[in-house]
Amino acid sequence: MFARRRPIQPSCCLALTTCLLAIAAVVPRAAEAQERRYRGPDGPDLGFANDAEIIVALREGEIVARRTLDIGTTGVQQLDIQYDGKMLHAVFHDVDTYERNLRLRDGSSFAGFYDRFSNQCAAYELGRLLGLDMIPPAVLRRVAGEPGAVQLWVEKTMTEGDRARRGLTPPDSGVWRQQQATMRTFDALIANSDRNTGNSLIDEDWNLWLIDHSRTFQIPRGDPSYATVNQITPTFWGALRALDETATRARLRDYLEPAQLTALFERHAEIVAHIEGLIETRGAGAVLIE
Repeated sequence: MFARRRPIQPSCCLALTTCLLAIAAVVPRAAEAQERRYRGPDGPDLGFANDAEIIVALREGEIVARRTLDIGTTGVQQLDIQYDGKMLHAVFHDVDTYERNLRLRDGSSFAGFYDRFSNQCAAYELGRLLGLDMIPPAVLRRVAGEPGAVQLWVEKTMTEGDRARRGLTPPDSGVWRQQQATMRTFDALIANSDRNTGNSLIDEDWNLWLIDHSRTFQIPRGDPSYATVNQITPTFWGALRALDETATRARLRDYLEPAQLTALFERHAEIVAHIEGLIETRGAGAVLIE
C-alpha cells in the first residue's frame, strides 16, 4: 500500500470561516458539465444533441476508415465513424503500460506510473462530475479486436504551441485566464505528467480543449507541489469542494485501479486545503477570478 500523505491544514481563524461561508452562499454545488457544441468534419455543427448521443455513436458507430497519426508518442489512430447518417472523427488510444518506482528526466519520481488508455475515459468522466466542458467525450471500445479508448476528435483547432509560435492573443484575456487556471487545477488533481503545448487545443471561438490524458492519475512519490494552483473560478471552486468521493469512485471504478482512486482523493483534500490557505493569506478577491 502507498503511504497516505497528510493534507495541508488550513487555519481555523474566524476570518477564514466567514470568508468561506460567504463564498459558499454564491457558488453553485457540483453539477454535470454544461455541454459545448461540437463542430463537425464538414460543417459548423456535428449534429448530435448532447454528449450522451456522441458517446453512443463512439461506442456503437461503424468504423469506416482508420489511419495512424504521426503525433504524440503513443501511435494513436484517427477513426472515421458513421452513425445514424452522421460522420464524425475520433481518436483511438490503445497504450497500456504501468511501471513501479519510475523516475523521469525532469527529476519527478513515481511509486506508480500509468500510461493507459482507460485514463482518457476517467479524465472525461471526472471532468463531467466537476462541471467542466473542456474534455471531449471518450469511451472504452475494441477496434480491430484491440481494447482501447475512442475519443471524439475536436475539429478546427490549433495547439497551444501553434498559438504561441504565431503570436496570437485571445480576444478576451479574462476568459483565457480562467480557462488556464482551470486547466492547471484539473491537471494537479489528476496528477497529469504530460500536459504540453501539443495537447491543449484552441478552437475558433477560443475555447480551450484538454486532450491526451493517458499519463494521468499517477501515484507520485514524495510531497507534491501545488505552486501552479494559485487561482480558480468560483464555479470550479464550488464544484471541487462539493465533489463526492462515493459517487466519484463509482463513476471511475471501471477505468482506474483502487490505488489511483485513493491517490486522487488524497490530492483532492490537499488541493482544497491549499486553496483555502491561499484565500486566507491573499484574500478571496485575489484567488477567485470572476
